[in-house]
Amino acid sequence: MKLSTTDKKSFLIGMIMGDGHIRKGKKAVNYNISCTHNPKQYDYLVWKMEILKQNLTKNYWLTTKETKFTGKGSYSGNAGKVYTMHVGQLGTHPLVTQVYKESYISNKKIVTRHLLNQLTPLGLAIWYMDDGNLGYRKNPNGSIKSRNVTLHTEGFDSESQNNIIGYFKEIWDIEARLHKSRDKYKVWMNVPNSIKFLKLVAPYVKMVPCMHYKIDLKYEKKTVDLFN
Repeated sequence: MKLSTTDKKSFLIGMIMGDGHIRKGKKAVNYNISCTHNPKQYDYLVWKMEILKQNLTKNYWLTTKETKFTGKGSYSGNAGKVYTMHVGQLGTHPLVTQVYKESYISNKKIVTRHLLNQLTPLGLAIWYMDDGNLGYRKNPNGSIKSRNVTLHTEGFDSESQNNIIGYFKEIWDIEARLHKSRDKYKVWMNVPNSIKFLKLVAPYVKMVPCMHYKIDLKYEKKTVDLFN
């Protein structure tokens, strides 16, 4: 998939809003970007790396790592369990360096309105596939009553999170709010605003079969067309 200059940058911004991390080697001139996914999302990882290969640099690497749970914090019940993760790393590129300079301060991700304003629907889709989920509430009979989009922004500071809320309202007329969970906050959308958001990202999510569950509303008695 060939991308415009605007979408190339938006793609990278979507990654760093989600699972992406930017770093620079000791002798490198420019920065590189990497991301980590579980085995169920391996095809999505390859899809991202292939698009970046077509549009930025032909150099990327896929590696697999195994990590053992220490049993600390929220993972106390999984002590000793080994899990597998796949890592994709793109070669260095000037555009990655530019995104780094606009999104990191003292090696910490900071989300400014300038950064957010450069997101296109493609970038939003990458962010959502990386770090979003489609929650649900059920009817008494077990059928799906409603679906709600959540973006996991717990790692961002309060100013960044408020910038995100303002961005969605002013740019996309999407009213999101911050939902507290374990002393952290994530971005949550009610049903009408979730539908607005999903209509923006669905054409891109549809390209990745292992991510279709993130646009599957599973309503039994009503139909919502996310593509019109």
